[in-house]
Amino acid sequence: KVERMKLLAALLVASMVFTASEAGGDIPRSLMTKGNLYNLFSTCFGPEAMNEYYLGIMKATKYCMSVPTPSNPLFDSIDSLATSDIENLIADIDSDLMDEEEIGLLATAIPNHKMEMRTKMGNLSCVLQQMDYLTESMQPNIYTFEQMKERLSNTIAGQDDEFVQAILNGYTDCRDIAASLPQSAIDRYPAKKAFARVKFYVKCMSKMEMKMCYKWNFYQGMIALKGVDTAEVDLGIPGNKFDVATGAYMIMEENWPEEVRFVDDFFMKRM
Repeated sequence: KVERMKLLAALLVASMVFTASEAGGDIPRSLMTKGNLYNLFSTCFGPEAMNEYYLGIMKATKYCMSVPTPSNPLFDSIDSLATSDIENLIADIDSDLMDEEEIGLLATAIPNHKMEMRTKMGNLSCVLQQMDYLTESMQPNIYTFEQMKERLSNTIAGQDDEFVQAILNGYTDCRDIAASLPQSAIDRYPAKKAFARVKFYVKCMSKMEMKMCYKWNFYQGMIALKGVDTAEVDLGIPGNKFDVATGAYMIMEENWPEEVRFVDDFFMKRM
């Protein structure tokens, strides 16, 4: 009887888990990541600014899907990949290892893949231009301090000139690093050649914005939780007030007793 009860309990739990999953109880990690990113940026830019930003992305995406894929020299390398020569190349395939159906599928799939790459990258470049990240010539759109301050004028952190300058410096660094990528390394990957520098710049820019938002939170946390404004107190740590606040928190955490660390990890690392 006890074993039967255990089995029934196990079946009940399994049923509850399945039902919760079917009802959306299990949130995909990819969706959680997007939510966490939204919440992070909301702390330093503000919920209203983030809603406006995401609405801008959706509007730009809708517009770019309604217009032809823009013609751009950056896509020439995609067009040159496996062009009409594909028929000659496929003719050399050992038919003992691939049947005619597989060869025919490959002949159809390669052009389709090329078109899909061109469409995706074309739409993305269009959206980045609509969002003023890139110029019409697909170059990073670098702002002056006044322009960046205006761009961030409706955000919380954008009211802080030092934060605005740090974001501007980050954009400039990302542009310079992307421009310094060795052309010889890019040329070895024709499929990536079309978008390599732009992709590096955008990825670098996104990581820099995340880092600055985290640092903004550490700066605000030092004021709220420790009563220390690193803009006014010299702690002997190099960098701006955001770097100092982040460094100070890291040093404090490194020196916590294990009991304190255990409790902090229990509450703050539940993800």
